[in-house]
Amino acid sequence: MAASTITLSFVAAVGTIAFASQTNAPSLALLQLQASYEHKEVRPTHNCGGCGFVGDLRCEQEFKIDYLHAINNCLWPTYDVVFASRHHSGLRCFITDESVAPLLQPLVSDMETRMISADAPCIESLPNTSDVKKSAFAGGINHETELDAEQKERLGKHREAMGRDAASIGKSPINQPYVVLILRNNHRVLNNESVQLLTDALMELGERRHFTVVPYVTGDKDANTINLFAHASGVVGYYGAALANVLFASKPACVVEMTTFKDLDYSSKNYAPITNLNSKHYDVSHDPTPAWKKWAVYGVPLQQLVEANHAEQSIRSHSKDGFVSEQYLVDEMPIVNLTRLDVGIVTDKLDACL
Repeated sequence: MAASTITLSFVAAVGTIAFASQTNAPSLALLQLQASYEHKEVRPTHNCGGCGFVGDLRCEQEFKIDYLHAINNCLWPTYDVVFASRHHSGLRCFITDESVAPLLQPLVSDMETRMISADAPCIESLPNTSDVKKSAFAGGINHETELDAEQKERLGKHREAMGRDAASIGKSPINQPYVVLILRNNHRVLNNESVQLLTDALMELGERRHFTVVPYVTGDKDANTINLFAHASGVVGYYGAALANVLFASKPACVVEMTTFKDLDYSSKNYAPITNLNSKHYDVSHDPTPAWKKWAVYGVPLQQLVEANHAEQSIRSHSKDGFVSEQYLVDEMPIVNLTRLDVGIVTDKLDACL
């Protein structure tokens, strides 16, 4: 079975990739079919009436409005509340933040539910606040949170429950194994030549390992995105929030994350930021169906990115003690260029896991 590229709007169509200008994110000029699930705007209400169950998923973590943190630090840790709601009947109400509600709604779409805004005044007037189910990790967690062995085991079970609910949204959007290629569309965008090289290499590997390549352009928080990652066999992408979607996996995925290095002398010794999905706390042995089989990291040489972005002067003004500012590398490197060597190593890492 030959590999093919597929774009989602959100269900597959076979085609090829056409490229826009070098400075823009590549456009996937493929035949686009109707989305499997209608995109719905989800906004929590201020109505607390008629709830047969009330669960508190309010998040107190910094940056909770950001996509990665909404999943990683808020939704995942508090998912025991969602699991508990399945043992009740009637209207299940969830007190949640605006950034989390669009992610939560598809996962509970099989139940009668309501999202209540975290700042709704009616929360204080609920008949009996002791009846409000709170998470074992109330408020969420972050890398500074200290967890004991029992709590780490609990966190693994939360992740497994979230992946199970993600898979229940619907069947796989594609009737064959597939690897998701994340294409960013703001900072750290693969240039057109890099997308072509990487896509060609993944398709070639797909012909041998029998999978399809699905380009995913970062975008909506909805059922289509969650369903896509829930059934993926692998995920490849450059450092960014979209990699948090791996947490919706219903089976262990093979992940290859690209980043760069922060050594000003180009010695390639110290990685720039990599996606940290509670790695301090999450032990895959505590998850009956871990989100990933292996999470491999590849560092693109920093000098390569500096030259592509004409940043030879500015990089020095954003460095200290021999290291480039991580924030600069995240926000001020609009273009990522890959060589054939880079692409070969990335696909080898994927191949070794599949």
